[in-house]
Amino acid sequence: MSKFAWSESTDYLGYLKGNNTQHNSLCFHVWAFKTNQHIQIYPRPDEPQGNSSGNEIDHLTDAEKADRERQRNFTTGVRDFFWFQGRHKVLLLQDGNALTVEISENSERVEILYDAKTRKSRASGFQLSPRNRYLSYVRDNDLYVRDISNPQSTDGEIQITSDGDAVVSNGLADFIAAEEMHRHVGHWWSKDDKKIYFTKVNTSKVQVSTRTEINADQTRSLEQRYPYAGEDNADSKLFEYDLDSSVTRELWRNKIDGNDYYLSRVHVTKSNLYIQTQDRLQRNLLLKKLSANRGEWLELHRESSMTWTNLSDDFVELDNLTLAITDENNDLRKVSLVNNTKLYCQELDQPTFVNKIVSADNKFIYVEGWDATPVENHLFRIPLNGEPKTQLTKQPGWHQTTFSRDSAFYVDQFTSTQVPMMTIVCNIAGSDGKEPKIIYQENINDLHPYKPFIGSHADAEIGFVQSHDETKIYYKLTKPTKTATKTPIIVYVYGGPGVQKVKNEWSSMVVQLFAQNGFGVLELDNRGSSNRGRSFEQPIYKSLGGVEIEDQLLGLDMLKEIDWADSENVGIFGHSYGGYMTLMGLCQSTRFCAGVAVAPVSDWRLYDTHYTERYMGLPIDNEEGYAKSNVINQIHTLKSPLLLMHGMADDNVLFTHSTLLMSALQKNGKDFDLMTYPGAKHSMQEEHVSIHRFRKILGFFNFHLKRPADL
Repeated sequence: MSKFAWSESTDYLGYLKGNNTQHNSLCFHVWAFKTNQHIQIYPRPDEPQGNSSGNEIDHLTDAEKADRERQRNFTTGVRDFFWFQGRHKVLLLQDGNALTVEISENSERVEILYDAKTRKSRASGFQLSPRNRYLSYVRDNDLYVRDISNPQSTDGEIQITSDGDAVVSNGLADFIAAEEMHRHVGHWWSKDDKKIYFTKVNTSKVQVSTRTEINADQTRSLEQRYPYAGEDNADSKLFEYDLDSSVTRELWRNKIDGNDYYLSRVHVTKSNLYIQTQDRLQRNLLLKKLSANRGEWLELHRESSMTWTNLSDDFVELDNLTLAITDENNDLRKVSLVNNTKLYCQELDQPTFVNKIVSADNKFIYVEGWDATPVENHLFRIPLNGEPKTQLTKQPGWHQTTFSRDSAFYVDQFTSTQVPMMTIVCNIAGSDGKEPKIIYQENINDLHPYKPFIGSHADAEIGFVQSHDETKIYYKLTKPTKTATKTPIIVYVYGGPGVQKVKNEWSSMVVQLFAQNGFGVLELDNRGSSNRGRSFEQPIYKSLGGVEIEDQLLGLDMLKEIDWADSENVGIFGHSYGGYMTLMGLCQSTRFCAGVAVAPVSDWRLYDTHYTERYMGLPIDNEEGYAKSNVINQIHTLKSPLLLMHGMADDNVLFTHSTLLMSALQKNGKDFDLMTYPGAKHSMQEEHVSIHRFRKILGFFNFHLKRPADL
């Protein structure tokens, strides 16, 4: 179950779920509050479900493929849905099509709004206007709007832009916005349906990288405009289109100098338009409001750092004057209240670290975060009058919540090392101070694909070691179900900023794969990882691949005290930044007996601007740091066996990173194993690629790590 969203009336809770035969092909379901029933709405259970295997994405446009990759969403079937305002009706997005379903007690009426086959042209970026009048979408990099308020209307499309081409896109999130800012939307509606705000991105200045994309049946040369660290970014602008007057006006454009370099966020409220912008080095994050009278941007809040600022989606309008956001101006992320004309301070009782604002009403702000330990995530209710906070989730573990619009109900997706994912619907009990009441609960049942394996699930324990500066470094150690006196260990690493691996949650299938095959698995969140605040992250600033490895080695020291773990028989495996960490670990220490690096960065000058410059600065200003963080410059020290893997159509960490690495390994006389995957991009999520990849990894570690005789 995923993508929960309440209807406005809270009569229905919508969600996506795979069907019983193809778990990756999602269908739209509702849970009916009044009858406590789960109903598969679309497609109906008796309708053909399609085929989610094979080359199902080959027919997608490049924009659709890019969107799947940027969002790390590789499902088929229904991929997203939006509830209509004030109605039991949803907009469903499926395979380039847009359709609506009206839900009633007796039947469901389906209406096709955009049919890719009939139009012989696919669209993306679908949005439903707040008052349900319009459907907006992007085709061939131009923005279109269609009036859907009258089902009998034969009115055609309204074309908002007409300059879309190979370098100009309208209404879509560009590569940097989607991949690094995690802003996946490129156009927004005003609350009265009268205006649409959209980005126009021109990549003509961005350096062309000729990338050879090798697929199973063809090889093509692509000219990808890739913004390498230190080089030009795309030009970005924000426009407003008035549907009544058909007038377009420019509201914002990025500046070469100053704080308006990146358009990070756009927020539309009932009465105002807000944006968040960053300077190129991302040391300043500004919240601005568009002044209706003067047409100028008024700065409301500034978050500043000597290293970098982190983005979030925390933005709630409490009333016409007050906004609730979060910032890390005082190291740990907290809620800040911002007046519509200036920042003001108000003491609120908050958890130690706020991960996310999830809802708010006129008395409370509801947030997720942690108080005692960063390995857990809980829901807190913060009174706006300064009274003590309340932790609403009691069970130890990791909770993620989705609130109804009126903050009366929430869905709690809860898991821990001992409890597989369970979904609970709770009544918040208004503002009377009562504890939430559980009104529905679902756990793994007999039909769940993992049900037969629960009995052999390998358990994990969570602990911590201390770094040299006495910082707590948390780890998770999973013991295989079948152990010998001394069991080989695989360090499953990411290690980069923006990610937390050590959580009190049901362990991943990758960890179980290793554990079921006789390996212990160590995961450790080194300094630089997320959810701990600036002081925990900043030791990696301007020099990647150093302190992270120091902390990972502390984990190996800890293994010496584990009676079943063979601390002298350790492999290391990681993907993306984890692949980079694998390479740096093998080069900086001989304590790793073998390593698997998947899609690794090898030279940070060849990665993109927004990510790289956030942590490393500009190459021209940090030549020493870039050289020290370059794997190629250290590869001569490699002594342990290496398996290198990379997708041959990777448009994020370009395949160039691995070809440079191959060349350096060969020049230094280093033997290594190599496996490349035709057609696979950075995530490498195709079913046949995943199966082959992990079989290869298991075989590699089985060969190079010593195996006790009884395993």
